[in-house]
Amino acid sequence: MKARWRSLGEVGLGELNPVRRKLQKALRAATKLTSRVKEPAVRADQGPTEIEFMYRGTTYRIAGKTTDPITQKIQNERSFYELPVLERLQELFTRYDREEGVIVDAGANIGNHTVFLSSVFPKAKVIAFEMNPETFGYLQKNLEENRLANAIPVNLGLSDREGSGGMRLQDHNVLGGAQVDLDATDHSIQLTTLDAYLRSSADLNPVGLIKIDVEGHELQCLHGAQETLKNDRPLVILECKELSEYATLLEFFKSVDYDLLAAAPGAMPNLIFSPRDFIARAFTETERAGIRADLCSRHVESWALRRKVRYLRARLEED
Repeated sequence: MKARWRSLGEVGLGELNPVRRKLQKALRAATKLTSRVKEPAVRADQGPTEIEFMYRGTTYRIAGKTTDPITQKIQNERSFYELPVLERLQELFTRYDREEGVIVDAGANIGNHTVFLSSVFPKAKVIAFEMNPETFGYLQKNLEENRLANAIPVNLGLSDREGSGGMRLQDHNVLGGAQVDLDATDHSIQLTTLDAYLRSSADLNPVGLIKIDVEGHELQCLHGAQETLKNDRPLVILECKELSEYATLLEFFKSVDYDLLAAAPGAMPNLIFSPRDFIARAFTETERAGIRADLCSRHVESWALRRKVRYLRARLEED
């Protein structure tokens, strides 16, 4: 069944509390079980692969690693990864009327989102940041293969500071799993802030959209983009993996006069934040009444439960 984007008004606040209690109980049980299971064995890398598929009459080619979950998902579905999220984002960005602005893809991975956004918004300039050298190679290849002249790949990590840092890889088979390590002694990657990068780049239109997927480094990335958020007022979409992170993000966006606009389940919860004046201007009173942060909280809890259950199932199958 195709994943469906849920509007924030579809679930009433009254029905959320019983669901949340059930999820929390299941999470506690899953945590106890997963703590008894051994770590997974390393998968054999079979090298790179390239997937070709059609979307709205256009042929796309995406290269990746055979052991990489996102590459596998694209291959199995013959479509863009998280397509419902991308299509909803396209709808909202079109409604925002900033289609000739700059789109920032922070944590671009192999370029799934960059390829989509560059294609559906050909007048935009898409700047794709990816710090992992191996993953960056796939990103460059995918932009070249799909002839996307309006996309700029940048082999830098976005943070709240400029300089260098370390990179942690939780799983060498996963191309998008690299994490910034500011305390590492081996500084193998270069870091910058979004504000600093944009100040050094001439002839760029204001930023209209920022997508962030930086494996737990989201808040630092946002702190390095405060000047851009203040001056350009872009839409922001990012992944949120834990409830504690969700609460912190809400507090940050409140401080820069942003509100939660929408949430999508996707492979992981994706939250879209918007300047408050856009929500007031572009949405009816009924639509605004349906924007409830509790539903996003439910998405994050649901994702955490699914993650633990998948982990448990995989380990039990190995035994």
